[in-house]
Amino acid sequence: MANKFIDLIAFNETRLDANITDNMVNIDGYDVVRKDRSRNGGGVCIYLRSSINYKVRNDLVPTELEVVCIEITKPHSKPFLVTAVYRPPSASSEFFDHFEKLIKAIDYENKEMFILGDLNCDMLKADSDSNIPTKKIKSLYELYQLTQLTNEATRVTMTTTSLIDDIVTNTPEKISDSGVIHTGISDHSLVFAIRKISIVYKQENTIEVRNMKNFDKEKFTKELLKQHWEYVYFFAEHPNAMWEIWKNLFLEVLDKHAPLQHKKIRSNKVPWMTSDIKKLMNTRDNFKRKAILTNNENDWLIKTLGRWTSDCYERYIRTLKEVLVSVPYKITASNH
Repeated sequence: MANKFIDLIAFNETRLDANITDNMVNIDGYDVVRKDRSRNGGGVCIYLRSSINYKVRNDLVPTELEVVCIEITKPHSKPFLVTAVYRPPSASSEFFDHFEKLIKAIDYENKEMFILGDLNCDMLKADSDSNIPTKKIKSLYELYQLTQLTNEATRVTMTTTSLIDDIVTNTPEKISDSGVIHTGISDHSLVFAIRKISIVYKQENTIEVRNMKNFDKEKFTKELLKQHWEYVYFFAEHPNAMWEIWKNLFLEVLDKHAPLQHKKIRSNKVPWMTSDIKKLMNTRDNFKRKAILTNNENDWLIKTLGRWTSDCYERYIRTLKEVLVSVPYKITASNH
């Protein structure tokens, strides 16, 4: 598994107890975080890559739930929470009260969150009084603005199809892909989500320019004349050294009267915006301005011809005036 670029995987119904040590269920390259019930059923665990910095957040978890919650911190990224939860089919209605406490505690952290697990609530079913568990789960997701990333059946048998294995998050925009992989190891399929890696954005491009707002040519000249230009000859023999002294004397005055400042320059975020397209856009805008000013039928004709699309301007510019004048009549005639 370590060679499959999987950072984290959660298991439900682990059927482990205290007699089963971590070494007995070890996967090379991964740490395991568990909450066991018994060998007869239940239990959850999370395996995550050993190189990942994490801490267990038991302080967020109600003791009544089968839940493992961890907080992960990755380089150049804010901490986020991953929670694995299991709801047995026989769970009482009180489960949803405890589950809401869990979601509320995580939400209060104001961090990116992912909740995954087998909740035994078929999300494919319609909300109805006869399907109260699913209705309650959907209501909680909606209340806390959580998005379900799984939208297809996760447990398929010969006679039934259901979506009971969830991955929900409050930041769906940070997921690049998600879905269901049907594996033969269980009647539950594997649900997955791929989180986008942190992007270190480049600093904005800047250039140094002189601020000439308060520049006074006369004062600048007078102060230059007061500089000790004789130092150029007295303290240097080599031309490069003479240049350095002269430059420092000059910049000392220039920086005072026209200080340097950094100015942002726009990067080319739209590489498809060529000079030809810009010319056509300018032509479009000129035609529109002219039409507004003149309110002339021929000037407004360009809008009828192509709703200001680029090829429209080319056709308009290359079309004889006599042809353009006849267009309104032809359009009107074709509508009758």
